[in-house]
Amino acid sequence: SAGIADQNPRPRRPRLTQPGQDGLGHRLFIADVARADDVDGGRRRVQQVVAHEVQGHAVRLGVGGDGGFTEGVDIGAEGAGGACPHGGNTDQTRTGGEVQHLLAGHLLRVIQQIAAQRLAAERLNIPVQYQNDLGMRFMLIPPGTFQMGSPPGELERDEGEIQHGVRLTRPFYLMTAEVSNAQLRRYHADHVSESPPGMAGFNDPDKPATSVGWENAGRFCNWLSQRDTHYEYRLPTEAEWEYACRAGSTERFPWGEDERLAAQRANTADATARADMGEGLRTEAEALERWRWFEGRDGHWGPSPVGSFKPNAWGLYDLIGNVHEWCADRAGPYDTAQVDDPQGPMRGELRVLRGGAADSPVHKCRAAWRGGMYPIRHAPNLGFRVVATPR
Repeated sequence: SAGIADQNPRPRRPRLTQPGQDGLGHRLFIADVARADDVDGGRRRVQQVVAHEVQGHAVRLGVGGDGGFTEGVDIGAEGAGGACPHGGNTDQTRTGGEVQHLLAGHLLRVIQQIAAQRLAAERLNIPVQYQNDLGMRFMLIPPGTFQMGSPPGELERDEGEIQHGVRLTRPFYLMTAEVSNAQLRRYHADHVSESPPGMAGFNDPDKPATSVGWENAGRFCNWLSQRDTHYEYRLPTEAEWEYACRAGSTERFPWGEDERLAAQRANTADATARADMGEGLRTEAEALERWRWFEGRDGHWGPSPVGSFKPNAWGLYDLIGNVHEWCADRAGPYDTAQVDDPQGPMRGELRVLRGGAADSPVHKCRAAWRGGMYPIRHAPNLGFRVVATPR
C-alpha cells in the first residue's frame, strides 16, 4: 500500500467483486493524509483517507495511523456532499492489512447499496431523501431483486420462512424511523402509547407511537395522503419491508451473522431488559419456547427514542427491534415461485408484523422473522412506519 506520507492519490485495484457483484466498477486509492495533535496521548496522530469509488460515487474511509480502519463519510458524486448512513461510526474497525478483505465483504455491500440509491435517484430525477412538513424523513429504496425468507440452515429459523425470489419493480420511499408519538399526535392529538404496569416513558414525544392497530395505522396513512399534494402514503408490503431491512444483506441480521453487535444496532431483549423487566415478566419470558437473550446491553427496557441506533446501508433505523411493525399484507404462506411485487394472500384474518421489539428474543429479531396479529389489536410493543410514493 502507499506510504503514510504519500499525499498523491494512487489507484489500487484489489479484487473486490463477489458473485453477483460484477456490475459495478471499483477503485481504491489513498485520497489524502490528515495529521492532528493527539492532546491526551501527547503525540501526533496520522490518518490516511481511503476513497472507494463505485460507478462515480465515492465513499471516504478513514485509516488511522495505528492501522485501525473505520467507516467514514460518503462524499457522494464528484463535487457533491452528503452524509453516509455509517458516517463517523467506528464499529467496523480492522487492521490495515484487512482493508481489502473488509471491502470485499460487509463494507463493499454498504457502498454498493449507497451507490444503487443514488443511481436510482439520478435516473428517475427524484431526491434520495425527503422530509415532509411533519418532520417525517424518508429514504429512497431502489427497485431490485432479493431472496425473501431464510435458507434451510439459518439458525433459529421458522418453517414459514421458505426462501424464494422476489423482484420489486418500482422504487419507493420508506420512513427512516418508526412513526413517533409526536408525529401521530398531529393526526390524533389524544393518542396515548400505553405503558405496561410498573413502567413509564412509552408516551414520550420522541418514542415510537405504540398501541396502534393496523386499521388505525392505515387511517393515519390516508390522512397523510389527503394533506400532501406530492406523495401518497401507505403501509409497506411485507416484501418491501424485508427488502429494505436487508439492504443487500443475506445474513440473519442486516449487519451480518454476529448477534453480539445487536447492542449497537438494535433495541432488543438483552441484559438491560433481563435486569429491568422484573422477576415475574422475566420468568414468564424465559418459559417461552426457544427464548434466548441477546448478549450485551443496549440501555433500554421498553421502546427507545426513534433513530437511537445505527442505521442500515440505506439509512433506515430500528427495523430490527424497538417495536414490531405492521405491514400491509395478510399473514399466510408464501408463494414460493419467483414473484414480482407480491401483495400477500387474498384471504386471512391476521396482518403481518415484522422486526421484533425491545422485548423480543434473538429468533424474533432476524430479518426473515414473520409475525401476525388481528388488525384491531394493539399493544405497547407494536408500532409502524410508512411508505411514500410520488403522485
